[in-house]
Amino acid sequence: MATLDLDSTRWSALVRQCIDVTGNRPDAEDAVQDAALAVLRRLPAFDAARTDVDAYLRTAAHHAALRVVTRRPPEAEFAGELATATATLDEVVDERARWVELLRAVTRLPSRQREAVLLFDIAGLDGAQVGRRLGLQPNAVNQLVFRARRSLRAKFAR
Repeated sequence: MATLDLDSTRWSALVRQCIDVTGNRPDAEDAVQDAALAVLRRLPAFDAARTDVDAYLRTAAHHAALRVVTRRPPEAEFAGELATATATLDEVVDERARWVELLRAVTRLPSRQREAVLLFDIAGLDGAQVGRRLGLQPNAVNQLVFRARRSLRAKFAR
């Protein structure tokens, strides 16, 4: 049977990986915890000879971090901005509505496009870094980001 060894070094590496996606430590730690629990639940079904539990855990943590980011309420992103806004209330409300619409549109993208565009445009990773995280070549990442942006532009051109 496969085993899961989450020592402090592995935990720290997973948290750092998830911080790249979530942008903050508390959300990253939540994602790692969610991933560890999911892997522990599935552990009895793993074939120790054929399953790289560490790789499975890294992938699960990455997906958990993406879920944290996409579940985040849009209002959380604007709390600080609204408190310090120098624009008129109507301008702030219009901008907030556009951001909420954009976030909703991003969550509706196909999962690979969403992952690529979030890591590339939001997390600020380059194509090679995104490719390593998603298991893709940089040119495939560029295609996913291009398609995601094209879809978003088409949505907002209307």
